[in-house]
Amino acid sequence: MFKLYSKKAFTLIELLIVIAIIGILSSITLISLKDIKIKARDTRIMVALNQSKPFAEMIHNDNDTYNTLCTSPDINTTNGPYKDKLIIINDEITNNGGEAKCYADGDNYCVYSKLNILGIDPMQYFCVDNTGNAITTTTDPGVSHCKSGSYICL
Repeated sequence: MFKLYSKKAFTLIELLIVIAIIGILSSITLISLKDIKIKARDTRIMVALNQSKPFAEMIHNDNDTYNTLCTSPDINTTNGPYKDKLIIINDEITNNGGEAKCYADGDNYCVYSKLNILGIDPMQYFCVDNTGNAITTTTDPGVSHCKSGSYICL
């Protein structure tokens, strides 16, 4: 005659446990994404600094000097045939939390910026120079090499 149907459902406790697990997993993911954003900004700074190398060589080919690459301690964004490209490079570095510094003499140059890497002591910098070096260093290149006249990123 009458058939009893048992209704299957989740209990309130089971639902709360599932919601808690989802919350924990999503918070871990958000923390990881923050680190990825910082690393992406640093990568953009490094790419922009590497893009300054061909323009430095073009400036040297045109003028037989690197002097017009920099208006120490900044990248020259005020004059010259490559001004617009150097403005883009400088803006890319600045927009990603860096601060481009540039030093040059007749046959040498050094361009660098601090990186955004958090939780790492000491501060890290990315540096490019006329010898082809493109390195990450913990020594401020402006204090140690670029200003001192060697213009080599170490």
